[in-house]
Amino acid sequence: MKKPWNLMLSLSVGIGVFLVSGCSGGEKEVVAQETFDAGSINQIQVKADAQDVRIEPSADGQIQVELLGGGSSADALKTNAEGSTLVIDLSASAAGINWDRAIVKLSVPEEQLEGISVQTVSGNISGKSVQTQTLTLTSDTGRIELEGFRGESVKGRTTSADLTMEQVEGSFEADSSSGKVRVSVAGEFSRENRVRTDAGDIEIRSRQPAFLEVDLSTSSGKIESDFSIADGGEESGSRRISGKIGEGEKDDPRLTVQSSTGSIQWKRP
Repeated sequence: MKKPWNLMLSLSVGIGVFLVSGCSGGEKEVVAQETFDAGSINQIQVKADAQDVRIEPSADGQIQVELLGGGSSADALKTNAEGSTLVIDLSASAAGINWDRAIVKLSVPEEQLEGISVQTVSGNISGKSVQTQTLTLTSDTGRIELEGFRGESVKGRTTSADLTMEQVEGSFEADSSSGKVRVSVAGEFSRENRVRTDAGDIEIRSRQPAFLEVDLSTSSGKIESDFSIADGGEESGSRRISGKIGEGEKDDPRLTVQSSTGSIQWKRP
């Protein structure tokens, strides 16, 4: 006869093996799917908790929302088209332990929407070749990864994770308290552009700007730049470089980069 503690250990190991084997797998199952006429929608709002959110180009010019995997039920996907705004709300659907994180896949057409906003608590946010006038991505602890944006402006904010925005065509704002921030610019800078971290490093990549006002500052990190900035100089006390590139006008685009303890790198592609 097994001793009680041996029996408890056997049960614990058995449960652990069951949970691990149950959470493994390949492709995620499509749990729910809805399609909306892109001609009647110009704003999309996504609210999620622990679910990951992915934004991709639409193959047929329509707006499609899919809920994938994560042990979710079809009724977890709640959508509401209020006038010209589509609201996708999964913020109250993540309850209990979820070993296989669900994914919300949002497929959107090109050059039609006025704005997309995505907000998660711990879910990651990713986007690929997103075209909309404005894009806002916010997560408390999830990563933000954007590969390609074309529009007027994009904003990304996360508290304790990395934030990456690649091939941005439009103005941008990127903010992370403790994560690393990477931004690459496709073409020229546009309007106001801001990047800020408290404890994370910042890396910006762009080609030589024609006209740009620049303000780079860090309290205790290093600043490295591949570009010559007129009237710019590093102040040893504040570690700040500010000035201009090119001979532009009063309303030249502007780049402001701030980090408290992280380093700043501004490099060519």
